[in-house]
Amino acid sequence: MGLHTAARACAVAIVLACGIAAAPAQAQDVETYVPNALTPAATPTPAPGQPQTRATPMSGYFNCAVPYASVQAAPSGYVIGNCLNGWQLRRTAKSDQYNGTYWDGGFIAGLFNGCGWIQVNWSTMTGAGTTGACAPGSVGYNTNEFASSTNDSTDPNNNCTNNGNGCTDGTPVAVSWPQGCYMYANFRPWLSGQTASNTTYFVPAGTVVRWRYVAKYTGSPDTMVMVRHPGVAAGQGNWGFMGRGCFSSLPYGVPVS
Repeated sequence: MGLHTAARACAVAIVLACGIAAAPAQAQDVETYVPNALTPAATPTPAPGQPQTRATPMSGYFNCAVPYASVQAAPSGYVIGNCLNGWQLRRTAKSDQYNGTYWDGGFIAGLFNGCGWIQVNWSTMTGAGTTGACAPGSVGYNTNEFASSTNDSTDPNNNCTNNGNGCTDGTPVAVSWPQGCYMYANFRPWLSGQTASNTTYFVPAGTVVRWRYVAKYTGSPDTMVMVRHPGVAAGQGNWGFMGRGCFSSLPYGVPVS
């Protein structure tokens, strides 16, 4: 399993113990927004514990403005990849507010190359523009389109930040592969035959991360698992993919139907 050897050369690999500072918040777009014009969107279902948000069609071109802007399957939903600094978001919808935050949804370019949602404070508007991809009523993906299992067990011992309706974070699990593993920003888990891309960090054996779901399709170099690294700040690549072989087990997993 060459993926998991620490000898693999990678210019961007960084041992996480060094610590990473958060990037300064970016100003959100300031175009006119009319909340009472929102209509219920037939968007993908949110992650357990999160409400079904609403969205209204809205255009515009944006650039992601933090090193790794988490891309979510639905507003406040599962993370399905990352938009790297400078990659373009071609917006088709804007969500209602939830927990003081709005999400812009649409087509995200770069190696993500798909539909998703990004918090508005992680991108900057670059101009007007429209796209035929990612229709406003269907931006993102349902859980059964990208995950084969999640950590959403209702077991009371499952330490996944359960808000009473379901998990809102990953479940702790230690990296067991002796040589440690790499973490990747993107994998495109809603498609088969994908290769993990945008290597972010090297994660030493014994490091505890929080696993959220196993990708639906096996790809290269492994079946991938979405995790959050507690030692990395939001917007700096705290969410990413690691190989299934990095972990001896994934506790509190439940299959996705």
